[in-house]
Amino acid sequence: MLVKIWAVTVDPTRLEDYREFVRTRSRPMFEQQSGFVDVLFLESEDGLRHAAVSTWSDRAALAALDTSESYGVTASALLGSGMVVGEPDVQVWHVARHALPPP
Repeated sequence: MLVKIWAVTVDPTRLEDYREFVRTRSRPMFEQQSGFVDVLFLESEDGLRHAAVSTWSDRAALAALDTSESYGVTASALLGSGMVVGEPDVQVWHVARHALPPP
């Protein structure tokens, strides 16, 4: 399982716009992807830093996300909206199963 963390800083005057975008565009886009497991949307206490922490079944699913038309359209719409300040910070992590309790 892989985790992708996509973190951004949001313009403080656009917080509600960003939150609405997450509800109406980002979450539905993730849910339609093959190999998608889950996503958490995180917000810093001051409301300025936000992250989408998505989990994927395997590397192929994550690669498919990165080339997905709906992902590209959604990310481009967000980055072109003026809601995001600067560039996103993107990281991919492998879930260390040995650190998880047995099922």
